Amino acid sequence: MQPGQNLEYLLVAFGLVWLVFFGYAVVLARQVVQLRHEVEDLRGEAERRGQG
Repeated sequence: MQPGQNLEYLLVAFGLVWLVFFGYAVVLARQVVQLRHEVEDLRGEAERRGQG
């Protein structure tokens, strides 16, 4: 094996790790947005029930 070949594998692995990290960050961000909407809906429902 040549030293340059190992560097290529390292760079590919490094890129894949970052790709997985950013993909996970996007998934988490979408879940946070969804949960915020759900909390807003529940607060609105609680207010309506409290007034009725």
